[in-house]
Amino acid sequence: IAGCCKADHQGDPAVIERWLANKTVDNVEKWLAVPASMALVAEEAGRMLGAVLLSGDELALCHVVPHALHKGVGKSLLRAAEAAALARGIEVLHLNSNEQRVGFIAATDFQSVAHLAFGRVLNPSL
Repeated sequence: IAGCCKADHQGDPAVIERWLANKTVDNVEKWLAVPASMALVAEEAGRMLGAVLLSGDELALCHVVPHALHKGVGKSLLRAAEAAALARGIEVLHLNSNEQRVGFIAATDFQSVAHLAFGRVLNPSL
């Protein structure tokens, strides 16, 4: 968040602090303990490159470390999350985003359903 979302927070420590306030170890453990949640991580040589948190039919988190941006890590994580959602019977996946990610999200076939809210139909028969 601090490294990848600079256009959204303009390096403002107060904004960054607000965004990170709920990303504590305790909260992340609670999010992962919810039966409808699943975390997927991309790594290379034991170093985390990015992660997504699938929470029911929503991608609650989707982040890639700055040095792995524009290398397909985010798209791979989204595709893995889509496959996991389909395996759970979820037919439409939702996510909320920030201004900086709109181009990336549009390139992954998610459709805008409201300002900074997107959905992707996973079951083409719908």
